[in-house]
Amino acid sequence: MDKKYVKKISSEVYKKYPDMAGSKPKIITKNNPQAKSMQAEKTFQLTYKTVAESNGKKFPRSVRVVASLKGRILRISSSK
Repeated sequence: MDKKYVKKISSEVYKKYPDMAGSKPKIITKNNPQAKSMQAEKTFQLTYKTVAESNGKKFPRSVRVVASLKGRILRISSSK
């Protein structure tokens, strides 16, 4: 995945989840198992992790983004 797409996706994640700002994503390449054609589009899973603080207590938080090869965000999920 191009770095420009990673930057674009990261900026969207940082807008939606400000507590993730500054965390670098771990990128995993996946083949789309739901594609019906023989030319399955590759997708990428970007995982952002950080430790959030709430009233002095720390707890881990992660955001997972599934994106296309061209940098289009397909799905975003987060832990609470």
